[in-house]
Amino acid sequence: MSGGFRARNGRRLSWWLLLFATPTVMAGEPDTPRKDEAAPFLGGFLTETRILYPLKLEAWEALGEHRFELAELGASVRYQDPSREDRWLDAYFYPAGVLPPDRLRKDVQQTVDEISSLAGRANSYERVGMGTLRPFVITLGKGKEKRDLEAYSVSMQLRRKGKGYHSAMVMLVHDMYYIKTRMTVEEDQLEQEQIRTLLEQSTTGLVRALRVSNTGKCWNPAPIVAATAPLELGRPGMVASADKDGVIWGVAYADRIEVLDPQTPQARVLQVVAGNAIGRIGPGCKPPEDMNPAVPEDMRELRFEYSAPKDDTDGTAPRLRGQRTGAG
Repeated sequence: MSGGFRARNGRRLSWWLLLFATPTVMAGEPDTPRKDEAAPFLGGFLTETRILYPLKLEAWEALGEHRFELAELGASVRYQDPSREDRWLDAYFYPAGVLPPDRLRKDVQQTVDEISSLAGRANSYERVGMGTLRPFVITLGKGKEKRDLEAYSVSMQLRRKGKGYHSAMVMLVHDMYYIKTRMTVEEDQLEQEQIRTLLEQSTTGLVRALRVSNTGKCWNPAPIVAATAPLELGRPGMVASADKDGVIWGVAYADRIEVLDPQTPQARVLQVVAGNAIGRIGPGCKPPEDMNPAVPEDMRELRFEYSAPKDDTDGTAPRLRGQRTGAG
């Protein structure tokens, strides 16, 4: 007995892969909404997020969290090394959305420029010396579940109130959320490259442990309908198909999922795979009924709820704010 799923290019997708399919947005699809039809980002496209983060991360232990007053600024979590009370790691989580290519690098550079601009300001640093921006990859999952996240790190030399510090920052996007980490120590404790490498490693561990779930209009799969005619491959607009023992039982289009039996779990899987492929389901997005899983004892939950935008805003989240520089 054999069967499986295929994308419109004919490539077979295994059942196991489909259960953990990586969301992908493909530009230029007929179903992609035009800019004037798009829902507002916060309170529309994204209405709720749950982030589960680990209470312990190698030598680090979660010390506390802080929620910023404006919803689009998210929250931060501070980790501390119990053996070194003067050493901590701050992690920031705030909404990003689906970014176009090269947007992350530009946002990281903007953050770096903002930190650099603090030099010489009152109640800030006397001097800021920036290292080179370095890209690296955080790999999630294994085998068919594997996916790579683009990330950037930078080290810096700081001087404040006559005292020298070495600092580092890492920034990436994971399931529509910016994740930024910062770590600063006195300059005689770690060299610049040492603190950068340590932060890259710790951030990799943090991201691999995180669980991010979103809902809103980012969850917008095409409806499942019973097929009214024999299912065939190669029809115009087809984005995926599924078969068992050589018999086609499901075909996905941008606006519908035609299947022989709409009540089967496999029909739901095909619906999700097709939604991921054409952007009807955003990264990390789930239906509202799946937004309340149990929180393990070794993790803590950050929950964000976004209201519909007021009349004087379109609900667009600012990419970066002054509070996001992580300085101080």
